[in-house]
Amino acid sequence: MVRIEKIMFWVADDVLHCKQVSTYDNIKIDINIDQKLQESLYAICNGKFLPLLIDLRAVNGQEALTIVKQLALSTTLKQISLSEAIVVNSLFLKLIIGCYKRIYDFTLPVKTFISLNNAKKYCLETNRIFNSEQ
Repeated sequence: MVRIEKIMFWVADDVLHCKQVSTYDNIKIDINIDQKLQESLYAICNGKFLPLLIDLRAVNGQEALTIVKQLALSTTLKQISLSEAIVVNSLFLKLIIGCYKRIYDFTLPVKTFISLNNAKKYCLETNRIFNSEQ
């Protein structure tokens, strides 16, 4: 497990999980934080490309959008992620984040879910497809 600022990252079942662990307070992911992410995430991923599951169910709408926007700036996450599954707590957030990702951050396949189980299934399927082609 790795904690960078107020976000926790860990690997379970060949999925890189991401979850906010305390109030976000508009912290920006700058170059230094992306460098910390690079060092830490490469270590916990063991050099493998993994799907990223971002769990935002415990945060409000504004915090969720801020986190998604800031994580989108991370070149490290784009380099090690096969896909992104974002779990939110409302249909409204699902639509807003889905639109944002399609317009501004379209480098990875992204799906937004309300169900954590469906998000995990998507991640496992992405991982299975990627690894079957190698």
